[in-house]
Amino acid sequence: MNWLADIKKRLDAITPGAWRWNGGTGVFNDRKPHFGGPQRIIRLGSGRMADMEFCAHAPEDMRRIISEYEAVCKELDQYKMDEKVRMSE
Repeated sequence: MNWLADIKKRLDAITPGAWRWNGGTGVFNDRKPHFGGPQRIIRLGSGRMADMEFCAHAPEDMRRIISEYEAVCKELDQYKMDEKVRMSE
């Protein structure tokens, strides 16, 4: 599961706090002010709404996906253990 650890490491290394799109060409973070205002985290030249929405929600979405994945893995491991016990009876 090195790939999952790698994803978590990259996610932990990003700028902390909520990311948001301001409707323009950047994704910002208010938690780390830059010259008295929000810090631009990402600047996309295209300014496409879908790109900005995706980037702004990526950290939160990744945390949810990882959490769900880990919960499913835990349930699967429990199922496998239960099956072993059932088969040995």
